[in-house]
Amino acid sequence: MPLLLLKEIKLIKDELEHRLTPEIVAITKETKYPVLAQLNYRARRELKNMVHRLMISYAKLDAWQSMARATVDHLWVFPELLPSIPVCFETKGLSHPLLRKPVSYDIAFDQERNFLLLTGANMSGKTTFMRALGVAALLAHLGMGVPAKLLRISFMQGIITNMQVEDNILRGESYFFAEVQRMKQTSEKLLQHQPHLVLMDELFKGTNVHDAYECTRAVLEGLLHHTNHLMILSTHLYEVAQQFSNNKEILFSYFVTNMTEDGNYEFTYELSPGISNDRIGYRILQKEGVIDLLHQKRNG
Repeated sequence: MPLLLLKEIKLIKDELEHRLTPEIVAITKETKYPVLAQLNYRARRELKNMVHRLMISYAKLDAWQSMARATVDHLWVFPELLPSIPVCFETKGLSHPLLRKPVSYDIAFDQERNFLLLTGANMSGKTTFMRALGVAALLAHLGMGVPAKLLRISFMQGIITNMQVEDNILRGESYFFAEVQRMKQTSEKLLQHQPHLVLMDELFKGTNVHDAYECTRAVLEGLLHHTNHLMILSTHLYEVAQQFSNNKEILFSYFVTNMTEDGNYEFTYELSPGISNDRIGYRILQKEGVIDLLHQKRNG
């Protein structure tokens, strides 16, 4: 039995050895009201803090049981936690736990190649894949199983993401400014020696393509100096990936989209080595009938 569980059970037993416990347990339907009133008064004075501590302990036990049941019911595996340095993230058969029919992935980072650059079309699977990595890392550090066949991960100080960036109308801050501030916070975290898992999804969407390219390229150049962290960046900017294609420190992977000459497309969610230059935004616009709707004349 895990040491933490044994410790929590002992704490509960110690708490329940309070002098009022036998009297409360002995209460029946026949217990007289004066006795109940007296016990109620004493319990409010003596047991309030104890009950609060017991609630916390039982909440922990409930959470641990849920974690254990999820691991067993879903046939997840327990990860191998490694020392923080050198950084390592190796997994086989990793999938997102919330998908009914997930696609599984194999990926491996190390101190020499700690940066993964993801490319691929819209909706091809980049964001879901990064979320799967983040969820697996979080579950591993919680001490439970992970949705994979194997996971070896170095102990991380934390997980940094930029997936939920928002503008702030009250402060007069645009979406792009919010993106810059999030990157500033990320940069400050990366100055720490202890490693982080950094998940960056489509940097600088709040500006024009030229600015986004320049900003992403400059940020990527800076990120490559921080080899004690594991970093994943997804981008639609094919030109950024090509700019760094000869860099041996970067792993390049892309999500495959099958496209036909008649304008149709199919997402395979398959992750392959290399760089994608797929562009299907206009095809999606056409397939959803947006262009046709806009060219229709209003009746009457």
